[in-house]
Amino acid sequence: MADLRVTLEEALSGQGRLVMLMGEPGIGKTRTAEELAYIAENRGAQVLWGRSQEEEGAPPFWPWVQTLRSCIRQKDRQQLASEMAPGAANIAELVSEVRVKLPTLVTRWREDRSKGRESPAIRSRKCSSMPTPPS
Repeated sequence: MADLRVTLEEALSGQGRLVMLMGEPGIGKTRTAEELAYIAENRGAQVLWGRSQEEEGAPPFWPWVQTLRSCIRQKDRQQLASEMAPGAANIAELVSEVRVKLPTLVTRWREDRSKGRESPAIRSRKCSSMPTPPS
């Protein structure tokens, strides 16, 4: 639990983190996650849940789809648009609820993409990955 608390503190300070709890059934993964979620929520963090089953047949990206759906339900349109911004159209390909909640944004970015325009996020990513010319 101490390592998870450290990771939580890092995430709360702005350092993105992903933690996956794995193991045999009954060893306490859910209880550990619930305890960490309780601590995180008391610190003001938004906690979202996604679950995955070992059986075959779950749709692709299922835990992420569940998590995003939960997030979409909790946010109003303005907040969601601000947080998803240029990524809304891409996320809508996986989670249809985005199209329902943000139809105008998703349509506009799709139109831009079909006209060969890039979103500011893509342009920024390309620029930041370009090598710096020698001086």
